[in-house]
Amino acid sequence: MHQVTADDIRVLAKSGAETPALALVDGHVVVAAADEVAEDEVLYTQVELVDEYGPDITDVEAELAAGALTARLAGVDEGVDDPNWGAVPGARDPLV
Repeated sequence: MHQVTADDIRVLAKSGAETPALALVDGHVVVAAADEVAEDEVLYTQVELVDEYGPDITDVEAELAAGALTARLAGVDEGVDDPNWGAVPGARDPLV
C-alpha cells in the first residue's frame, strides 16, 4: 500500500522548486518537478495545495490532505456514494 504522509505534504508546501508536485514514482511517493514526471504519476501539485489551504499549511491540514490522498491511492473511496468523500480538492485521481 502506498502512503502519503503529512511530512510529504509539508515538503511539497515548502518546496522552492519550479512546479513542485507530489508524485507516485516507481511505487514511492516523492516531491519532484511536475515536468520531470509523467502526468499520470502526479498526485497533487503545490499550486493545488496552496489554492486549497493557502500558503501556510497547518499540521492538521497536512494530516487531512495526506490521509485523503492515501485513501485515494488505496482505493478506499471506491463504491462510496458521496463523490466528495475522501477528496482533496484539486487532487488528481491516480486510479483513473
